[in-house]
Order: sequence, then C-alpha cells, then structure tokens
Amino acid sequence: MKNHIIYLAISILLASCRKDIAPENPCDGQEEVKADFIMEDGAFHSSSRIRYSEVDSVVFGAGSVRYTVLTPNIDSCRWFLGAEQITQRQFIRNGYPASTKIEVTLIVYKNYKPGCTKNFKTSDTLTKSFYTYPVDASGSSRGFWTGFGTYSGYKKSNPAQRIEVEIGYLPRTQFLNQDGSYITNIPYNGYVSKKYLVDAIGQERRPWGNAVSPFGNNIFWLYSPNAMHGLPLDKTNWNYGTRVNNQIKLYYYYLRDTLADGSGDPKSPLLYDEFVGQKIK
Repeated sequence: MKNHIIYLAISILLASCRKDIAPENPCDGQEEVKADFIMEDGAFHSSSRIRYSEVDSVVFGAGSVRYTVLTPNIDSCRWFLGAEQITQRQFIRNGYPASTKIEVTLIVYKNYKPGCTKNFKTSDTLTKSFYTYPVDASGSSRGFWTGFGTYSGYKKSNPAQRIEVEIGYLPRTQFLNQDGSYITNIPYNGYVSKKYLVDAIGQERRPWGNAVSPFGNNIFWLYSPNAMHGLPLDKTNWNYGTRVNNQIKLYYYYLRDTLADGSGDPKSPLLYDEFVGQKIK
C-alpha cells in the first residue's frame, strides 16, 4: 500500500512537470529574410596590399568592385549585373563603361524550420546602383576625381598645429604627354608644399609619376618612388589615403633628411606620420 502511494505521488509529480514544459515552437529564432549587400572598390589582387572602401555613388570604370552578401542564414542567392547572373556570395568585377549608371540586383532565398506557420517570405530583393566617371579625350578619368581639393587638419606628430594639404590635378601639356597630380605639405620626395620644382636652367619639373593615384573613389596611393629617391619599400606600411564623406586620412612614411636636390637622404631614418583633415574647398 505504501509503495502504491509513493508511485502515485511520483506519477502525479511527473505529469505536472510535463504540463509545465511547453512544446517547442518551430518559429523560435526564425527571422524573415531581408536582402542586404555591400559594394566596395579598391585593390583586391592577392599579390598586392589589399585595401578597399565602400562605394558611395561613383567609381572609376577601369577599377574593381567587390560585391558581398550581408544577409545572414540564407540558403542561396542570385545576383543580376547587366546580362550576367552570379550565384556566389562574394565576387569581383571590373571594366565598366565610362559615364554610365551601373545597377546590380541581389535576390536572397531562405527556407525556415519545418512546421513554422508564420507567413514569412522565402525570398527578398534589393537593387543598388553607382555611376562611373567620364573620360577625357585621352581616355583618362583622373581629372574628374572628386578627391582633388584642399583639406584643413593636423598631423599625428603635431596635433596642435593646423595645416592645409592640397591635392591637385596636373593636366597634360605639350611638354608632358600624360596628366598627373601633386600634394602639398606632405613629404613627397622633395616636392613639399610645391606643385613643381625648378631645375638648374629655370625649367619646371613636375613630380615623377603621380603624387596621388586613386585606385578606388575613396582610397588612393601616396606614391613615393623609392627607386629614384632612396626611400626603401616598406611592405607593412604602404603610403595610402582614405576618404569618408569629406574627411581624408593619409598614412605615410618618409626619409627625415633631404639631399641638395630635395630628394630624401637614404642614410637618414624613416619617419611615420598620419594626417587627418576636412575638405574646405
């Protein structure tokens, strides 16, 4: 009799416990799918220092754009870029026509747990677009870059001092067969605070190559030709700059001392610095 009462009590207790345990809801933790992706332009080649920034509204047609799905927990996706359809979650394309609006559409697909009765949609679509820069008669887009201008800011080495840094365009002339660019107040092989140097016979000499060379609309190299001016190549700290809206950041290194011709003295130590500035004109 005593055992029977104990058994009955345990049965009642277990039954009450079972009533307190709610059945699993197959919709728990399930979120309706929503398409999202990011577009970035820059340098993506595996042999180079990989740098990139988010596309805002315009890119260089010859540059590379990387497309990446941001939507989590999807089963599959499909991109539509021109006549092409892509099913990878990340891919890179380049070689866009100049002066063109480029549209890309992403469709993401998702299945939910069996038994979930919520009226979730199983796919979602998002379209984004950007424009490509025009080109001039020589086929160059450099002169149209919106990064040219004057920036007011400070160097990390001396944050209390305000300086202005100008990034400017140098059009081709009858003596120079290609266009270029210059930068002021940033050490660049002796062309500090100058758009050009004057040689021994009084002729202007512009910077070798381009002081600033964008490979994305908001990211660019600060060139310092190490072979010509003794600046060693630092594979860890490349000279480069970035833009976010109208703010610019420059990361660079240079030789502390200069020679008589204004180029860096290869015997002097390397100095590293940064500039942060806001575009004022």
